[in-house]
Amino acid sequence: MQQPAEQQNGLINAPSAPVFWLAGLRYRLAHPFRRRHNAPSQLLKKLPQQEANSKQMSFTFAAIALSARVACAGGTLTPTKYLRFRESFPLQDGVCEKIRSLFILACYNPPPLSTSIAQVKYAFPGQPSLLVSLMDRLFGIAVADGGISAVTERVLADIAHGLDIPAHSYSRLLARHVRQRKPHYVLGIDKRSNRDALKSRYHDLIRRYHPDRFAGQHLSQEVELLLQLKAAEINDAYNTLAKRAA
Repeated sequence: MQQPAEQQNGLINAPSAPVFWLAGLRYRLAHPFRRRHNAPSQLLKKLPQQEANSKQMSFTFAAIALSARVACAGGTLTPTKYLRFRESFPLQDGVCEKIRSLFILACYNPPPLSTSIAQVKYAFPGQPSLLVSLMDRLFGIAVADGGISAVTERVLADIAHGLDIPAHSYSRLLARHVRQRKPHYVLGIDKRSNRDALKSRYHDLIRRYHPDRFAGQHLSQEVELLLQLKAAEINDAYNTLAKRAA
């Protein structure tokens, strides 16, 4: 019997609720067997003495490294994953080149995972919401191409275990990001919205993100591509829902 396409290419595209439950169970059971990512003792001694801006810089470098690890987990860095990563960082022209260079360096010459995790955990200790927020962004990068490969999911699980993310939070993030690919999530409307509400929402979003709105402004290449991708995503979602409502 032929396997479904999402199993053939190793992607988790639109699993049902039991699959999310099993992902959480697998994540929980694997925890005792995963290597703990302990921060080096010297790092622990230095971080509490750092100033706030130094801690923020340390966290940013680690976040870039983890983002690159997730984006390149499948072996190939795609433009879509890189642009999804850039959505989470400042987009001013002055820093684009620096962030791009750091990301590419981390992608092809990744630092030890334990080092990046230690930087995140000990730069801002006792802030579980910050760690969940970081995992949320990493999941966003993972699904940028339309699904999560088995290899990428294992990398996400390794990072989440290192950050002590609870199993229920992990499975909830997985479920939410896969489901957010659906058209009504893209437009931010209820499934039961009527045609008028759909059209109104579409026009609001397209006015906000259409590249023509920013004509004449000196935008970085990343920003221009992000706007183009966002507008295309909005158009695709609207066309899909409009056909259903017809």
